[in-house]
Amino acid sequence: MPKLPNLDKIILNYSLNLEMLAKRIRKVDKAYKKLEELQNTPRETFFTENSTEQYATRAALHMALQALLDIVGHILTRIPGAKHESYRQNVEQLGKKGILSEDFLPTAIQMAGYRGRLVHYYIDIDSKELYDILQNKLEDITKFKHQLVKFINEHKNDTEFLMQR
Repeated sequence: MPKLPNLDKIILNYSLNLEMLAKRIRKVDKAYKKLEELQNTPRETFFTENSTEQYATRAALHMALQALLDIVGHILTRIPGAKHESYRQNVEQLGKKGILSEDFLPTAIQMAGYRGRLVHYYIDIDSKELYDILQNKLEDITKFKHQLVKFINEHKNDTEFLMQR
């Protein structure tokens, strides 16, 4: 009887595009830096109707989330059999593959959903919600980035590598 391949491992057929990934990581860093600057905005200034700070927060948050999700999508394209689906489903797949930690996965899924809200349901996002994210949730961007960068760094020199399912 022929020996079956180890089905607990996934072989990635293509190397990661490090140049593209580096550009996205720099975008995350640039957006994060802007969000950190915006954290210092006085509350009364931020809540002024149509404040520049609100628009800047939306734009920087969207840029950071989109770049993170682009990285997620790129990693998925390197996994045979993985399906590039919605942003949320893509994040879920990375969690199932162990690329994102189990404890952080619900937050990462929420972040993917929030990107969709920023783009498609922007009219429903109010200034209080943005301010709360700005003051209390920026660390999530860093955590997400660090988990992706850890994976990239572990495999950046591989042209083909194995990943536990």
